[in-house]
Amino acid sequence: MSLIGLDAWGPDTGTETGAASVYCDNTAAGTVDRAQGMFSFLHTSGTRIVDESGRQVLLRGVNLGNWFLLEMWMLGPGHSDIADQYGLEAVLQRRFGGKEKDRLMNLYRENYITERDFRIIKSFDMNVIRLPFWYTLLEDERHPGKIKADGWRWLDKAVALAEKYGLYVILDMHGAPGSQNKWDHSGRADFNRLWSSAAYRARTVRLWKAVARHYRSRKNICAYDLLNEPWGGTEDELKKLNLRCYRAIRAVDAGHIIVFSGYYNRLEFYETRELRELDNVMLTCHFYPGFFGNGKPTVATHQAFINETVPRYRALVQRLGVPLLVGEFNVVLKAAGGGKMMRRYFDTYNRLGWAATMWSYKVFTAAGGIGAGIWGMVTNALPLKAPDFRHSQKKDIERWLRNLSIMKYSVDKDLKHWLTAP
Repeated sequence: MSLIGLDAWGPDTGTETGAASVYCDNTAAGTVDRAQGMFSFLHTSGTRIVDESGRQVLLRGVNLGNWFLLEMWMLGPGHSDIADQYGLEAVLQRRFGGKEKDRLMNLYRENYITERDFRIIKSFDMNVIRLPFWYTLLEDERHPGKIKADGWRWLDKAVALAEKYGLYVILDMHGAPGSQNKWDHSGRADFNRLWSSAAYRARTVRLWKAVARHYRSRKNICAYDLLNEPWGGTEDELKKLNLRCYRAIRAVDAGHIIVFSGYYNRLEFYETRELRELDNVMLTCHFYPGFFGNGKPTVATHQAFINETVPRYRALVQRLGVPLLVGEFNVVLKAAGGGKMMRRYFDTYNRLGWAATMWSYKVFTAAGGIGAGIWGMVTNALPLKAPDFRHSQKKDIERWLRNLSIMKYSVDKDLKHWLTAP
């Protein structure tokens, strides 16, 4: 089936004719010595993202989901009775105590993503990762507003590995204090209290200020994504909280891009003079045509989205005068277009000057292998035997966690072919 896509639209201000641009750093996965010092502070220029010399930078990459905020479905089968990371930590603490719970969670973080994963991401010709995290990575409820003694350990490690492999980082607060939505991917399902609690909102603002102060000099961090999928409040409440975070960040960090989320993918409420007076701001939406009530997962659904929905967002972004980050998207199924359709999406978004990060890097499956399609770039190659966190012995849980770093992968070769093809 032919995809007309954007070719019929002609030039767009996202990629002006004759403008110098950086499509992606295509260095070989193992060639990391060039990565040091290769980064530039990125900033917005109209609807484009540019480096310090004014060259356009087209960001395309992937989310490192399930690393610093667990979504139990991504671990594969056997966890349906544990709803979220909050529930998992409660089980571990009840069984083994608080210190052992923390140790086991750190053991998971140590092994779930390692340097080999950054090499694989780079081998897909990507130049950015979106890094979702739960606020409890940095602080806990026992000492609200205070960064843990080892609070920066994991984000620092991720940022350093990304730098080594020539990858920019978008820091994404996937779960804020009080939870900005009611779903498991905020860290705690059915706990949507950010919008009803002034204390939780104040903690969110203070936490972003601390993050910005800590990372203000890191050039390979390109943006702060303030709130992932903030649903449950109102558009006005979201805009007010974004502005509070913006002012707090700008008090300590004048350089990094700040990302404002849409509300159920609506952006029109930002169409005010106030947005244009802000410095270095980008908007974000997540697009999943064919899933979550958005039609059926077919080639025709994606063709319609590219030809009909994308132009509407293009026109809106032009009116707003800021770039867009498509923070999450995925075709998933090979029958719906697979890797070829994913390449079409990346090219479509980049042609408009939009940044794009697919969801997600790694998702486990029961049988192992890519099969008819998965939500990730890689998965387990062999059938998965996950522990029962409620009943398995601690030594068996530990063994499984350590095995994560040496687990054999199946790489989505179809996706890799299309994302790296000329």
